Amino acid sequence: MKKADRKAELLKKLQKELDRRTQVEKEAVKLISNGECEKACELLNTLDDNVVKDIEQELDRLNTDVEGECKEKTMSAEIIEVVRTETREGVGTEKDPVRIVIRYWEKNGELIAEKEKDMLSD
Repeated sequence: MKKADRKAELLKKLQKELDRRTQVEKEAVKLISNGECEKACELLNTLDDNVVKDIEQELDRLNTDVEGECKEKTMSAEIIEVVRTETREGVGTEKDPVRIVIRYWEKNGELIAEKEKDMLSD
């Protein structure tokens, strides 16, 4: 089966499950409104979150898998030393608001990342 066909099949399956869940939830609301909370709980307990989760995970795999590439993701992390600077920039106009600019630099002076933070918002 082609990747696009499998994606279409999974999306249809996901939509069908989401529609079913919506119906179950609507029925549970009716039961609760009629004072039948235990029946509503029993009905809601028939919903299996893993069904949606499994479909979404398979869709994610299909979206990230590339032919000929390793499907296992390798991640590494390490703590490194960087230089962090904060500067106040801007003149306070609409086009150039006052803001804090946070920059991260390698020790050799190469800029790694930059983030602006508006002084007036959180």
